[in-house]
Amino acid sequence: MARVPIRNPRWYNGVFIGLSPLLLIVIAFAAMVYGAPQAWSWAQAWRVVIIPIIAAECLVECMPSPADWRIAGKSLWPLLAAGVCVLVFRVST
Repeated sequence: MARVPIRNPRWYNGVFIGLSPLLLIVIAFAAMVYGAPQAWSWAQAWRVVIIPIIAAECLVECMPSPADWRIAGKSLWPLLAAGVCVLVFRVST
């Protein structure tokens, strides 16, 4: 697990910093869909071995740590409130 020092996260970027490990789910999916060979051939045999290893490694590391959840939790409420305000404004017009 890697460590990245974050100094003074703001309300508008904390949720993106805290939940960024979840992007590894998208990378694992893309690796499995676009990296897997369409048909079997010995020239593509390395993909059958390597692509699942890459996807598994992404899925093992995709869970945010407790510190990431704390950072995301502090900035999630203002973003949710802004989203509700936008939703109410759009519904009312």
